[in-house]
Amino acid sequence: MNQTHSDKENVNETVVSEELFSKKNRYLLDNAATLFSLVSSRRIPCLFRLSSSLKEPVKVKVLQQAFENILPRFPYYYVNLRPGFSWYHWREVRGTPKVILDERNPCQKMPIRRKGFLPFRVRAYQNRIAVEFHHSLTDGTGALTFLRALVGEYFHLLGTKVEDWKNVFRPDQKPNPEEFEDAFKRYYEKTVPEPEKIIRAFQLPYKLEKKGIYHITTGIVPIRDLLKLTKSHSVSLTEFLSAVYILSLIHISEPTRPLYISYAVFCL
Repeated sequence: MNQTHSDKENVNETVVSEELFSKKNRYLLDNAATLFSLVSSRRIPCLFRLSSSLKEPVKVKVLQQAFENILPRFPYYYVNLRPGFSWYHWREVRGTPKVILDERNPCQKMPIRRKGFLPFRVRAYQNRIAVEFHHSLTDGTGALTFLRALVGEYFHLLGTKVEDWKNVFRPDQKPNPEEFEDAFKRYYEKTVPEPEKIIRAFQLPYKLEKKGIYHITTGIVPIRDLLKLTKSHSVSLTEFLSAVYILSLIHISEPTRPLYISYAVFCL
């Protein structure tokens, strides 16, 4: 299913009052966060999105309560980007962010450098719960951890009994100090050589859309059938989908330069 959206129609942003900044906790941005915060624009919003589809319509009031319950478990997400003497930093905020309608305009640009705007959203529509994060705040692993905690607390408030939550974060837990850490500083080794310079990658020969126009392609594939197919080729799911993507690019336009595929590795 293909859809086209424009960001010209405003959605309710997750906003807190300027008077509700906490003067206590500030967090420095790591290298990747600094890059994403600087290049973010209507052309490159630097957002990503995860969603969970339920079997029944979402009870928004219950979801709002679940959102408020788990937010203290993620204090490093409840922040606003503020300028410092030489670099931006995250400053913890207070207040009550709201679940917003997910009817249209997914992944619309976030004005993260504007005072009072949070760098993520919680959205709901019919039976769907979605979260949208600015990439300067976290990666796919962090966002999935948050979504699992949110959905878990939502069902907990609806009366679902769970004996063992395993690795799903719960509101009564205290954050692990490592969750705040920029691990690059711990694991970086100066002796590791720099990667070889690569040739400029192939670019699709099409004109860019106007700023603010986004195309969404949605597909549903039975995971069991897909895994069976990958097993028959003795490859992983990631390798198989990467090969399909490369083949589709070749079919669209014969590449005149090398094809490079870059993908994230999630660790849960």
